[in-house]
Amino acid sequence: FFKDPNEMLEEKDVYTFEEFQKYITGSTSLNDKTMVEMLYYCGLRRGECRGLQWSDIDWNNKLVSITKQAVSSNDHEKYYELTPPKTAKSVRTLPLTDVLYNDLVSLYNEKKKLYGFNQKCFIFGDIDPLTFGMMSRINEKKTKNADIRRIPLHSFRHSCASLLINTGQPVTTVSKYLGHASTKETLDTYAHMFPNNLTNVKNTMDNLNLNV
Repeated sequence: FFKDPNEMLEEKDVYTFEEFQKYITGSTSLNDKTMVEMLYYCGLRRGECRGLQWSDIDWNNKLVSITKQAVSSNDHEKYYELTPPKTAKSVRTLPLTDVLYNDLVSLYNEKKKLYGFNQKCFIFGDIDPLTFGMMSRINEKKTKNADIRRIPLHSFRHSCASLLINTGQPVTTVSKYLGHASTKETLDTYAHMFPNNLTNVKNTMDNLNLNV
């Protein structure tokens, strides 16, 4: 029942940026494309993405606020409950990439024409959010269309973490972006993804010795 401190961290199955671009190429549904972009670029949990409403978008500042999640007892159940995110620090406001922002604008203009539309409608759904099962079917359809291996929806969050780490973001930024309770959680989950900087340590020491 005790965690082995020497246990090897499990490798996460993630999409690289290039693989994600292949994944979304040829998307026929703007809704489906925008949903997976939200998961990938913002690193959201499934329930956080599912719980997004149009009122959560700050159009002027290109921001999205994550203040809740939509949860169900099983993936295919339509009944849902809106609850706070996983932890207090999971409540966060994130900047939208230009690609995601532009697709959200187009999706909003498409959906606002529908009868009964209002700002409390769910971005990925209507008066009710998509079920987890429907989100998974969208993912499966897209992998077949793109002829690429399928990763679970939660792995888009891991893919976002990998992208942040590989572009040199510090652990504090990664932790805040993903809404982790602490940097310890980030390191416990993604320590193996951070580059090994032992060579940099050696070079730093060599440079110090040059000045002796």
